[in-house]
Amino acid sequence: MESISFIIPVYNGAKYIKRCLKSILAQDYNNLELIVIDDGSTDNSLQIINSTITLYNTKKHKTIIKSQSNMGVAEARNLGIKLANSTYIAFVDQDDYISTNFCSVFHSALTEEYDIVIGGFLRRNEKGKTTRKMMPVNTPWSKFCFTYPWARIIRRDFLTDNNIKFLKTGIGEDVYFDLVAYSYTDKIKYVTEYVYVWFDNPTSVSNVNYTKVNSYTDPIVTFDKTIKDLCTDSKIYHIYLEYYFIKFIVWYILSNLMQSDKQDMLKLNQNLFSWLEKNFSTYKKNPMIGLFKAKGDLFLNNFAVFIYITMHKTKTDKLFISLFSKHK
Repeated sequence: MESISFIIPVYNGAKYIKRCLKSILAQDYNNLELIVIDDGSTDNSLQIINSTITLYNTKKHKTIIKSQSNMGVAEARNLGIKLANSTYIAFVDQDDYISTNFCSVFHSALTEEYDIVIGGFLRRNEKGKTTRKMMPVNTPWSKFCFTYPWARIIRRDFLTDNNIKFLKTGIGEDVYFDLVAYSYTDKIKYVTEYVYVWFDNPTSVSNVNYTKVNSYTDPIVTFDKTIKDLCTDSKIYHIYLEYYFIKFIVWYILSNLMQSDKQDMLKLNQNLFSWLEKNFSTYKKNPMIGLFKAKGDLFLNNFAVFIYITMHKTKTDKLFISLFSKHK
């Protein structure tokens, strides 16, 4: 039976960490390792972590609990990778939880040697309502719809042999991690079951920080580092990498638009498309831009990219920003 290490970074996660840990310790699987990195919490997270593991670790799975000063989620996950002793690694965020059959679903997929196996996920709100469903499909684009560290298992040796780590940055540490990983391998498999619940926590970093333009969450630093660190013999076709950055830029602009000042958004729009022009000069002709061309992605995502790039080509994107951004 293949061993799986679960890496959970925790920062002030007292409200939900017990649920997260219980979902892992409830697995019908006998060969797992639990690695919890307390990233300088100032609440009683560590106390809850210890008591939960004491109470619910009935199978006596190996557990590693490490505390560090607050260094961010990227460094916490990187430490977890370094500490792991298993064949495979799985990441779980403190607010989230996994299905009871997470391990068995992935274990049944390991009939051949894969570096990454990706499953589906549900997004649920505080009322328990499912607001989003994503399931990977067997298309070349599908893996790019899942640039999250979770809802997957990854071969540990694949990460360590290629020195693949998370990037400490204000936004996109998971994008960097996944794109670099995808550039090193095409040994990727999909399982068509929902194995992970992404909890829509209204106070999480992603919900609070990424709704207004600021220097900390400028993605260009992440973009540049990602391009630089891709495998020289990259397994990612150019059109997919190009389209990924197009999609990310459109998403980032639309996500920040209504909470940010007009002048900030106009400058952001110009900087992001200047970066795109510099690094992917033919991006306007990318063959995946269209309502149904990025197969495996949500129609809403395809629609947003198609409409925004059409506005950009016709130079009406600035008018759009002026109409829907905040005005001082």
